[in-house]
Amino acid sequence: MHRKTNKYLQREANLNTVHVVVGNEACDLDSAVSCLLMFHIVSKMSDEINGKDKSRTLYIPLLNVTRDQLESKCEVLWFLQKTLNIDKSFLTCKDDIDWVEIKKNGIEVLVTLVDHNFNEEFSEIGRIVEIIDHHQVQNPQWLIENQNSIRLSLDTSVGSCTTLIAERLFYIYAEHHVADEILLLIYGTVLLDTICLSEKAKRFTRRDVYLLKKLDALLGSKKPARAELYKQLVEVKNSARELNFEQLMKRDLKVFKDVHGIRIGIASLFGMEAKEALGLAANIDLDLFFRQNNYEAFIIMGLIADCDHSDSISRDLVLISANSRLFEELCKAFQHDTSKLDLAPIGSDSNPDPEDNIINNKRIVDSSSIDGNDSIHYKARIWLQRNVTSSRKVVAPLVLKVLHDGFS
Repeated sequence: MHRKTNKYLQREANLNTVHVVVGNEACDLDSAVSCLLMFHIVSKMSDEINGKDKSRTLYIPLLNVTRDQLESKCEVLWFLQKTLNIDKSFLTCKDDIDWVEIKKNGIEVLVTLVDHNFNEEFSEIGRIVEIIDHHQVQNPQWLIENQNSIRLSLDTSVGSCTTLIAERLFYIYAEHHVADEILLLIYGTVLLDTICLSEKAKRFTRRDVYLLKKLDALLGSKKPARAELYKQLVEVKNSARELNFEQLMKRDLKVFKDVHGIRIGIASLFGMEAKEALGLAANIDLDLFFRQNNYEAFIIMGLIADCDHSDSISRDLVLISANSRLFEELCKAFQHDTSKLDLAPIGSDSNPDPEDNIINNKRIVDSSSIDGNDSIHYKARIWLQRNVTSSRKVVAPLVLKVLHDGFS
């Protein structure tokens, strides 16, 4: 158990509730900051409403990654240190807490989800009481079944989840009562998540723009130069290029699965082409990667954005799978006219035509199958994504539809 949490539990004999605020599994800057801001809101509101007579509740902002994975979240660690002087040792990761021990002590676990709207793992750990998110609904049936017991705030009309939570923060507290350090934290997070309000990427709405203008006014002379702050964040985020293939894929990863347990991973890369990452995949034991993570398919989304010119943007997309049926169904979904991706197939270096089995002139074939006899052939397809406004928020629903439509 995390040492600070453990000490609190030992000290507070009357503790009866642990309320965790959980970000999404990608744990990018938007998710991490949304988690910390929402923790600030719910813990402060509890203090003000209940005062000294409140039940003994421990509030925890929880980063939805293991402590080992936290090391790869370069921009998260850097920006929290820069703005709030928070060292990584003061952050709580999901493997820092022994949930079995907490429940053994008769402590109730409440969960608030931010920047995502379905979390099977934490729905088993505790009772989900609130969701605040800006993505499309991931599991409609689960939400319908639990809607009466959850305070729900789903709003897709913002580019950044941090914008949603900052709006609530300013609604609850007078704007000038929010510390400058928190204002700066919000400022940089929204800038990075919206690609510095890039017109080409279109990852922002008028509400994100309005929030940044409000922050400009509140910060006054402390207002940072937008382009410079964005450039710093991008450079730090891109500093993880020395990681190996699996570490790169886990930096900003979300995994989706169906009722049969079929798992599809979607990794989002910032500052690297998906095709370049795929070149790294040709040099690893790909079958081991798939088996260890129980993937049936894996998708890589690459994004290149010029630090000095936020409107200079390119995207590409890669699909890898040894499951031929799933591979073809996903290809159809991505290439359909209504997908909003506008994909153009890219061939291998030696062949201008699309080639599903060749990457950088090297065939991706594992030397042995699971049973050690037959080779497993992994197909891979690379596309240029001409609609650069479509992020993982667009691809994820396409993946979920393929799974929902009966693939097994």
